[in-house]
Amino acid sequence: MYVGEENDQIINFLIDDAFQKKGLGTRAAKECIRYLQEEYHASRISVPVELENAAAQRFWERLGFYFSNNIEDGYVFMRLNLV
Repeated sequence: MYVGEENDQIINFLIDDAFQKKGLGTRAAKECIRYLQEEYHASRISVPVELENAAAQRFWERLGFYFSNNIEDGYVFMRLNLV
């Protein structure tokens, strides 16, 4: 995670192939969101997702993230507003 002024981020989020499709990623992502919200009073969280990784994009969309216009080095920044 990265904690910044009005730009908290979940970065390098990865669940090993052996542990995917078991709900662990969802639980871990929700815990990251909760932690940033409670400990750092995050009002918005960003997560960089590879442009061609549709599965990861769907994963974050299911958690309420939406696509931003911010694209850098092959990554789109998805956002979650908490306020």
